[in-house]
Amino acid sequence: MPQKDGKRGQGAAPGDEVGQKFHCDNCQANVTDGVRISCNECAEFDLCTTCFSRGIELGSHKNDHSYRVVTRHRFPIFTEDWSADEELLLIDGLRQFGMGNWKDAAENVGTKTKEECEQHYLDVFVGSDSWPLPAMDREFENK
Repeated sequence: MPQKDGKRGQGAAPGDEVGQKFHCDNCQANVTDGVRISCNECAEFDLCTTCFSRGIELGSHKNDHSYRVVTRHRFPIFTEDWSADEELLLIDGLRQFGMGNWKDAAENVGTKTKEECEQHYLDVFVGSDSWPLPAMDREFENK
């Protein structure tokens, strides 16, 4: 999340979609699945860590702009077939569009159908012994 008064932030950038691709605006390296530095002051401006560490300035982007470090969360946290990013997008979609609005929540997730979103929520959250929280004791193999 961007921080307004600090120089650094970390996490998924607002508006990131699971299927979206990202490239360094300087060297064009694909930074979709790695770490990228996203400028808080320039619209849709990303750098790879190499270009960022070199202090690249390009167009209106200056190296003293505030920024956030963005990574993807492709590992499972509640079930094998849902990534952490998809879980966050589901909850964010339900928060934004209203509980039970599975169509818009699914569009927010971008990789699941409305039926998959509804069933996942019912299984993982409503069906949990610790409702409204999901079971937090799941372990997954590292792949």
